[in-house]
Amino acid sequence: MTVLQQECPRPAVRDTEHPPHALDPVNSFAFGRCPTEILETALLLSSSGEDVQSVYLEYYELWRTILRHFFPASERYTIREDWEIPHSSQPARSPSRTVSFAVFPPAHTQPFVLVQVSSQTEFESEMLRDTAAQETSHIFDLVSPYSAFNEVLVISAMGQSWKGFRRETALTSAEAESWWIGPSRQQEFDRCDWFDNVVSQSSWDFLAGMIDIMKHSLPERNRSSRSRHL
Repeated sequence: MTVLQQECPRPAVRDTEHPPHALDPVNSFAFGRCPTEILETALLLSSSGEDVQSVYLEYYELWRTILRHFFPASERYTIREDWEIPHSSQPARSPSRTVSFAVFPPAHTQPFVLVQVSSQTEFESEMLRDTAAQETSHIFDLVSPYSAFNEVLVISAMGQSWKGFRRETALTSAEAESWWIGPSRQQEFDRCDWFDNVVSQSSWDFLAGMIDIMKHSLPERNRSSRSRHL
């Protein structure tokens, strides 16, 4: 049974008494599904202490490795770091127009997957989680009017924690999130609430499902015959 046929898993429920740094490596990680390199990095970070700059850069490296797994150079995907959104009124190099990672399909000059990485310590603040989620909608609204794709996937990554959405570029974020339009457009793997740990079993399956749909939405000539990275 493929990921597309599986019932959409429910996002993990946050446990405020057990923060994402304190994870059970046996029950919390997607052993056998997630590549060893990614699991080892995530396990190391889950046991780290204060989120100093070096640790933040390791989270950045974690997401870089995850994206390289799903979008390998061998399949002619391009991953750009600190990508500046064109057509923005914000000043060049402004944080509000710079995205941590942008994924470009073969022979395309516009991204179809965007990931914004921030600090794990900020995840403990509800206000900062809400701000990060709002930033993904802002990124989508800057990119979607000029997109060549029917949908764009945008992910907010706060260390190992993440949430994301696939959204039709014909809609604005306000329209997609409105009660009169949003529910009628809901699809499998189209959005998720916060997952505490990107390499937990439920999280990894959901992320793989979102990405699989995005890759299969590309024209046949721009993707491999079948994704081998789930």
